[in-house]
Amino acid sequence: MLSQRLNALQKRGLIERKRSNDQRSWEYHLTQAGRDLEPIVMGLGEWGARWVRSQMPDDDLSVELLMWDMRRTINSSVLPRGRTVLHFEFKDLDENYRNWWVLAENDDIDLCVDDPGFDPDVRFVSDLKTMTQLWLGVTTLSRAQSSGNLDVSGVSHLMRNIPKWLVFSGFSNIKSGLA
Repeated sequence: MLSQRLNALQKRGLIERKRSNDQRSWEYHLTQAGRDLEPIVMGLGEWGARWVRSQMPDDDLSVELLMWDMRRTINSSVLPRGRTVLHFEFKDLDENYRNWWVLAENDDIDLCVDDPGFDPDVRFVSDLKTMTQLWLGVTTLSRAQSSGNLDVSGVSHLMRNIPKWLVFSGFSNIKSGLA
């Protein structure tokens, strides 16, 4: 689904695909036409955060989009040098989509759907809705944990600093306009 969306955006001239600096992967960058849409997209995002996000039906949730967005915004500069492994388990999804790993090695961040074979430094166990609500700012880490909908375990110095390296959606600070 993600590759279809990227292809459609590329065909419409909103993004372009380029080789990464290390030549090992591809990156997508906005074209001038894509950059010109930024105020409109940001305005729609703010509107959605204020008026719609708390009413999102379960069938609108996408683990693929959530994980790619989370991967994109991890702040690797506050993670320890070397390899950091994050494991996300979505207990309500079938086996094909249940487990995701993020490997942060210095400034490289990779997303894996197959077990990379390294012990996780931090492990998140949740359902997709709770993790999406956390990501969007509908709930907080402490509320999700105290409700029993999220279990986080791992290395203590990483656990203490989750909000510094797991940077939530750019719209997570928008307050809901719904009563």
